Amino acid sequence: MIAFFISLLLIVVGTILVLIIASRKKARQIPKEVTYDELSTEQRIKNVLTLCLNYKTVLTVGIEGRQFKYTSYLLAIDLKEKVLIIDKLIPEEGNLLLKDSEYLTVSFIILEDKVGRRNIPYDFNSQFVKAIMFKGSMANVIKLPNKITRRQRREYLRVKPPSKDNVYIFFSIDGIEYKEKVFDISGGGVAFFTGLTDSVLKVGMTLKDVKISIPGVPTIETMALIRKKERVEGHGYIDGKRVTHICGAKFVEISNEARDLIIKYVVNVEREELRRFRSSPVAED
Repeated sequence: MIAFFISLLLIVVGTILVLIIASRKKARQIPKEVTYDELSTEQRIKNVLTLCLNYKTVLTVGIEGRQFKYTSYLLAIDLKEKVLIIDKLIPEEGNLLLKDSEYLTVSFIILEDKVGRRNIPYDFNSQFVKAIMFKGSMANVIKLPNKITRRQRREYLRVKPPSKDNVYIFFSIDGIEYKEKVFDISGGGVAFFTGLTDSVLKVGMTLKDVKISIPGVPTIETMALIRKKERVEGHGYIDGKRVTHICGAKFVEISNEARDLIIKYVVNVEREELRRFRSSPVAED
């Protein structure tokens, strides 16, 4: 009888452990929340499609929810007729399926938009209109979408300020003000050098009343959430202060005006770097 109860107890304990492990594994597999932004005005739709056209972006086309996807390119935008002209689908069997379809989905990724965001996924629904000859080749006409969905994966162009620019971030913790040298910056956040220990500055902390000083740019005022803190190998000194870490922070509740100022600075730095590279002997080779 005792052996029976011991066996039963072991089975119960084993079952509980399995359930705990399974629940933890399931929790780890919960995807991160993804937010979406719908572009529904004709001008915004035109702007995105024009980038797609100019960049010769690959289109991924799905037909009536079929698992297999086809590829194509945007060839022309006709706002008057409210249609798009896309290249024939590859593999070519997709063109036959397209003619008998009731709807199709189109997705694409813009490598970089006009405000410096990179690798932005878009998608929209459409319908097949007809097949035509376009500039001597077969093409498909589909309806202009009345909305395009942009998945909110904000990735802004990021640059390191040139040595001539002394860019600093100012913030206060427990009434003590700090001034740190900026390592790199983008419209979405900033990374800076610091020698502050985890007892003072740690991941998850929100810095209020943050100010960023950029030469020739009005002072940026925002809040920032510390997302990561990485140790600097070998350490060193900047402005006479010992540096042990680089902190990465995401801007929180930053105004559009302040973000635009940063983006303009970042784009100017990037242009200057490209200009310098193109005029260098390495670029000529």
